[in-house]
Amino acid sequence: MRTLEAMDLGPKLTVLSAREWERRPRDLRRRPYMQQLARGAWVRSAEPLNVQQQSVLLRDHLDQHRSQVAITGLTALVMLNFPVDHAYGWEERLLRHPSAPRAREFVARSNTTHLAWNGTRIASNQRLTRVSKTLGLPEIVGPWDCPLTHPMEALVVAAPVLPLWRITACLDALISLRVLAEGRTVMEPLTVDQLTDLLNQLPPRAQSVVRVRQAMALVQGPTISAMETLLRLVLLNCGLPPMESNFPVMMGGKYVYPDLAWPEDMVALE
Repeated sequence: MRTLEAMDLGPKLTVLSAREWERRPRDLRRRPYMQQLARGAWVRSAEPLNVQQQSVLLRDHLDQHRSQVAITGLTALVMLNFPVDHAYGWEERLLRHPSAPRAREFVARSNTTHLAWNGTRIASNQRLTRVSKTLGLPEIVGPWDCPLTHPMEALVVAAPVLPLWRITACLDALISLRVLAEGRTVMEPLTVDQLTDLLNQLPPRAQSVVRVRQAMALVQGPTISAMETLLRLVLLNCGLPPMESNFPVMMGGKYVYPDLAWPEDMVALE
């Protein structure tokens, strides 16, 4: 079965206070390998932390009082390697899809840690940090044993900045790929009915939920990559009849799986 492998965050880093590092804050600031994660929290790393590493460490720091904090939104989707890369620009015009409501915020949100609380409400004055209440779907465990909101919840949270075809590509991945983190399976592929059940647990009139529900009408599996999703949507928009994804075709004594196929017409497209 095809898989979706989460980011490799490397060895987990240790966050300690200045007292625990046995240094004054002003001394730590002078050391190039010391980075301040939050007020009173320092981490040693020779390389700058990426957003996902910062997010896990900040989550752990803020969850010391067991507020049941998880990572959500774009932060979680990128960590799991879902296809939420920046849009090229021409796809929505070609597909005649309206732009995402907050498309201009995509880059800023990509560089922001987004946390969701489910117990005691938390707040953070940290720069480039968003905090919101969880929508309540089951969590999964990501890299560094970090709690992540369910990918469907993370997708709903990120939906305002994502093109409709990117949301569709993420949904295609959810029904087609096993999700792995650090070599272990964290989620098996879901069925369309299971996706629908998850979506039905969320506020039905919320703009983000409505947007994901629109994408649900375009879902098809098995789909291996976002470009397959985009190609399929472009062809449908051009008037071609519905097609099969990754249909098995015997060639030279072995099976190959062209991206799209019309088996009855014996036509395939790669």
